[in-house]
Amino acid sequence: MHSIFSWIDYIVQNSKHVKIDFQQIDKLLPQIAAFHLESSYPNELIFPSKLSDEQSINLLFFIYSLNFCFWQKPKWLIPYKDKIFSWTYWVIASFLKAIDKWFELYNPMFILKLSEKEFKDVFVWESDIIIPLFEERVNILRNNSEILLKSYEWSFYNFLLQNDFDLLKLLLWLSQNFINFNDTSLYEWCSVNFFKLWQVLLAEINEYLKFSAKWLKNMNILIWWADYKIPRFLRNLWILKYERELSDIVDNWFNVEKWSVFEIEIRSNACKVIDLISEKIVVKSNMEISNIIWLLSKTDNSKTFHHQTVTTFY
Repeated sequence: MHSIFSWIDYIVQNSKHVKIDFQQIDKLLPQIAAFHLESSYPNELIFPSKLSDEQSINLLFFIYSLNFCFWQKPKWLIPYKDKIFSWTYWVIASFLKAIDKWFELYNPMFILKLSEKEFKDVFVWESDIIIPLFEERVNILRNNSEILLKSYEWSFYNFLLQNDFDLLKLLLWLSQNFINFNDTSLYEWCSVNFFKLWQVLLAEINEYLKFSAKWLKNMNILIWWADYKIPRFLRNLWILKYERELSDIVDNWFNVEKWSVFEIEIRSNACKVIDLISEKIVVKSNMEISNIIWLLSKTDNSKTFHHQTVTTFY
């Protein structure tokens, strides 16, 4: 674990509402070790070949700027190319469907010219079901477009270039320049920085750059996804255990406040489990393990709830 995330041990050691059952972790190891990761994107969601590298990286940036809070009701779905997509896929499908209609959603200048009605054309399903946190998502697209235009000549690729494609530099400037990536807070006296959106975005960009024989530097910094599905899955396996007050809140679908002690302890302990697994399965990186557990969680059909936090960070 890189030193920028060393705070996690303090939280796990002092956690009052969430505990890790270390013996239960070993039961998950064979499943993770045997899991073969392939591209998780359906063929229908491959980017159009007409886009340049700069346009595709801009598109990734805008898509993953909106990669948060998919659980709200009503569940938002989108039909695209004879399939129905949800969760992260619906953001990608929404953008690609709009691009098919000549909406240049990889172009910051184009995004800034869109009216609220035109945004709704992108993010409304069946005329009356609108994407959750619609206003927040529109504001994020507009703010990030303005920053790209003013500081980086409309290109997120230029942002990468100015920071030498180095994740240590990108971590500093991405969280400072683009506030919806600044996933930071305090736990007692301890500074906390999950940077979930930042980590997923740069992991996706690195995958894209591989096709051009390019890579981001210091990829070992990317370590885990601090989201909803992974803690729920680990709790269902009895790896994470919640004390009674938190259990009552989660199991009754009550809100867990953003940056509350409850939320920070849930996310921190889930991340620590991923770190512990990576120590036992050294041939897989933390991000690979995060991805595997996230994919495994999609097959978990139990009726338990995840924690409910309204946030633009995950």
